[in-house]
Amino acid sequence: MRYRPYYKDMMRLQPQKASFAITFYGSVAQKALYGMSGAIGLGCLFLLLPMISTVVCSSLHRQAQGLSPLTRIEPVPPSVRGTIGRLSSGEPEEVSKPVSSPAVKNSEKAAAPDVVPPLDKKARESLFKEIILEASARHQVDPALVKAVIMAESRYNPKALSKRGAMGLMQLMPATARSLGVVDGFDPHQNINGGVRYLKGLLRRFDGDVGLALAAYNAGISKVLAYEGIPPFTTTRRYVQDVLSYYRFYKREMTG
Repeated sequence: MRYRPYYKDMMRLQPQKASFAITFYGSVAQKALYGMSGAIGLGCLFLLLPMISTVVCSSLHRQAQGLSPLTRIEPVPPSVRGTIGRLSSGEPEEVSKPVSSPAVKNSEKAAAPDVVPPLDKKARESLFKEIILEASARHQVDPALVKAVIMAESRYNPKALSKRGAMGLMQLMPATARSLGVVDGFDPHQNINGGVRYLKGLLRRFDGDVGLALAAYNAGISKVLAYEGIPPFTTTRRYVQDVLSYYRFYKREMTG
């Protein structure tokens, strides 16, 4: 006698009951599978929820800063002290975060301890000594001040060139150089004569106040007028301090 599965006998003898049982248990199995898939999906949702919230918050923060969601924010490099002075009426080349103290009107308050130029810079300085003395005499500016500005601006490098295009020993911007009649901004004679002429105009504009003239040389005339004194930019304050320190050093050196 061949073996016949039980459910086949049941289907032959009691077809209605067998059909109901198959339908009932199939429905139960289907619901069980749906329940398991729903539980798995809910568990995955709970696992992914922190990641989703982080992405959404980051996107909202970038939009608040005016950035694209795909924009990569590079780390800000540390500030480097260097040639900052720009002969223009716009912003300084590097706009620093304003300090909390009010603008300094007295140039002596912005002064720092004297800074002695390095020996290699002093040796290079001697190459332009005659040009500096000649230009200072022509425009009636203290040669010690001219030396201090050149040291702070270019470290006596006649080929110095900033990212914004400021050129030469006194870092003349192209537009400023043209207005001063400077054809070649890298020529020491033209650069120093143009820079001293511009510095003389700033000293005249601010009634001989060296601190305000230096601040205008660095940050622009409009900033000095807007703040009614040395603008509260860290780079401008540091620039004025450095030039005044060099100025005192050169003044003592030249007077013996």
